[in-house]
Amino acid sequence: MNKLLITSMVLSFSLALTACGGGGGSEATPAPVPTILPDVEISSFDDPLIGYQWYLQSIKAVSNGDYVRDGNGNLITGDTVRVAVIDTGLELGHEDITENATVGASYNFFDDSNQPTPDTSLGDHGTGVSGIVAARGGNTLGGVGIAPSAELRAFKLLNSEGGTSISISDQLAAIGYDPSNNYPDLVASDVDVFNLSYGFAVTYDPSLDSNLFNYYSQFIDGLQIGTENLRDGKGALYIKAAGNEFADIDGNTGTYECVEASDNGVTCFNVNFERDQTTPYLIPVAAYDDSEKKASFSNTGSALWISAPGVGIVTIDQSGCDQGYSRETQNGIRTDTLIADEDANCNYFSYFGGTSAATPIVSGVISLILEANPQLTWRDIKHILATTARQIDVGLTAKYLANSAIKIEQGWIENNAGYRFSNYYGFGAVDAQAAVNMATDNYNSLSAMQTIEQTGNVTDSGNIPDNNAAGITETMTVNRGVNLVLESVSLKVSMSEQLGADGFDFSDYVITLVSPNGTESLVMTPFTGFAKNTDVTDYPMITHAFYGETLNGDWKLKIQDVDSQTDLAGEGELVDWSLTFYGHEEQ
Repeated sequence: MNKLLITSMVLSFSLALTACGGGGGSEATPAPVPTILPDVEISSFDDPLIGYQWYLQSIKAVSNGDYVRDGNGNLITGDTVRVAVIDTGLELGHEDITENATVGASYNFFDDSNQPTPDTSLGDHGTGVSGIVAARGGNTLGGVGIAPSAELRAFKLLNSEGGTSISISDQLAAIGYDPSNNYPDLVASDVDVFNLSYGFAVTYDPSLDSNLFNYYSQFIDGLQIGTENLRDGKGALYIKAAGNEFADIDGNTGTYECVEASDNGVTCFNVNFERDQTTPYLIPVAAYDDSEKKASFSNTGSALWISAPGVGIVTIDQSGCDQGYSRETQNGIRTDTLIADEDANCNYFSYFGGTSAATPIVSGVISLILEANPQLTWRDIKHILATTARQIDVGLTAKYLANSAIKIEQGWIENNAGYRFSNYYGFGAVDAQAAVNMATDNYNSLSAMQTIEQTGNVTDSGNIPDNNAAGITETMTVNRGVNLVLESVSLKVSMSEQLGADGFDFSDYVITLVSPNGTESLVMTPFTGFAKNTDVTDYPMITHAFYGETLNGDWKLKIQDVDSQTDLAGEGELVDWSLTFYGHEEQ
């Protein structure tokens, strides 16, 4: 199952950017925040499909037949943690979800009701995602959600095809920010974890539609506000699917195959393409398979934070054998035969996949961490995930241009602070037990995040030689009064065709950032689906490869043109660049 695309949303923004969704007007009284009491502890995990959930062992949620426990032996199941799945809806009455669905807390942005009923009978994406997070455990039904006691609600923002004509105001309201107070029946301000198993997947051209840029600008502002204000100032967690377009981009302009990317084994759609993923305010998630190697579809890039299983995931389905992904065909044969013996009523299925599936696994693990230690901030959670991530695919090495020493993708690197990072997996595979252990072992919160921005110099007109391994290298010396411990580094570049040149192709370039400690992070891979003949202005990319290193010293930006295409004879130039450093003072 592919990551959902919001293709029609781009088209609707010209009419909907300033519109307000929801009924009732700005004077309406907001819905009350529900009181949530602890559940009865799950006594045993007797769910019949648990044997098919290979990934529970992979993420260390199940070990020796037992679920995650804290250092005192207490069972950790996500109890009282509030999770919102922003998606296509949810079958609230499903036998394995109803006990965890918070009454009256879901919301349908299409009809302004609290009933997020799916608009399809052929299998509902949001229902599947929700079951991965919080299918009830220990009830002799189906499988086990990653956080089998979490409090779940569904925000139906998408239709069954992944499209929506909902306004940006509705999108902001769904992530807990409501500037107009125009959603009296929406309860989002108390949410701890927001799951976003969707995103844009288009052949990227930032010059086509300013509304897309405006969407990202407002959405990112909403994410930042959520991390600063929700959870009583500790910040909500936003977990995002990194995308399934490694081989091709199936967007609103049709399928675009990146032939050169495929030939060279690099991604067609870099994770840095989606601008909300180039901020520190959400957690992009990659997917791996049951061999614990990157799923073939999973996008790569330096914006990734963490990875989780994304192939062969067991979850809930629309109930009954006449609907859902796992239904009976006209000749009476089940579409999902693997679990037919244990699931006679066709209420579950075993083949959910994509980064859409990996994302709710991480949302579930974060729910476990928050139950174990609810005082953690959003950055504490990110720190714990990065520190406890498990290295997989240890033989992963860099990729080079054929018959060349030019590196076009990285393998695993270890930075000067001892953190391992790769553009395939971020910090690695999520580890539920290790994360809970760290969260409850006298954990000390990170000091306040600080942000420092600095503009770099451009020498020799910034001209980048065409199809030349040497490229250009620019140096920025940073010498601030505080030597921050880094969390993320954002790079912005402006590039255009050289004076007198014929065209410019951003996908020709390998862009690498080098820290003062000598750690290299390849922040943009070549041969992507980035539109040709398109200048870029303040184009953002982010990397987490320098996590734990320090700020001050010489930062280097290297840009190499690795392709000379017959349909573009032009050469590019670097116009300007800047770095934004996110970090904290050493404790």
